[in-house]
Amino acid sequence: MFLRHPLFSSYGIEHGFGLVSPPNNSERLVTARQVHGLDVVRVDPEGGERPEADGLWTDSPRTRVGVWTADCLPVLFSDRRGRVACAVHAGWRGAVRGIVHEALARLKDEQGLVSSDLLVVLGPSAGRCCYQVGQEVLSEVSSRYPGFRGRETIDGHLDLPALVLHQLGNEGIPAGQTGSIDLCTICHPELFFSHRRQGILREGRSMINWIQTSS
Repeated sequence: MFLRHPLFSSYGIEHGFGLVSPPNNSERLVTARQVHGLDVVRVDPEGGERPEADGLWTDSPRTRVGVWTADCLPVLFSDRRGRVACAVHAGWRGAVRGIVHEALARLKDEQGLVSSDLLVVLGPSAGRCCYQVGQEVLSEVSSRYPGFRGRETIDGHLDLPALVLHQLGNEGIPAGQTGSIDLCTICHPELFFSHRRQGILREGRSMINWIQTSS
């Protein structure tokens, strides 16, 4: 099962947020060994060994890049024509410390894209309703993003999707070119795996989030 977002669908961009691998094996899915870091690397379907990174991008035709999540936030990027695709795994560390900025820098510097070229969709993740974090995390958020101050709930929860949308706005991405699937992975056991909810019972199971370039 995959969830789709109408923003990408309206441009004919193939993508999915879900629990299982993409069903069409004729399209190559490229993933990374994720380490909760900030590296965003270029890949192609014949690239060999999986890179150690938390963001992948490609301009190879009909290539899928994907990231695995189980409460962290998946962020998918594309240009309007679907020639470039990028998938990012943003936990609180990556999101707070700038992996979204790194992804945008790679697409702009290496592909010559500008903010007005880009479409960005956020997938399901731990929501503000359930995502309680320590004061040190909230302090780091406030220090790095003073304009975001006040969006945390009073009981120490972090709104991770709202933080990333705030960052995208700061990077010049128009609000009409961003979208979000507003579902909490902790709240919906019938749909998603969740590290916070399941702990060791999750046994390494995660959801795959992918985006594909056009032909």
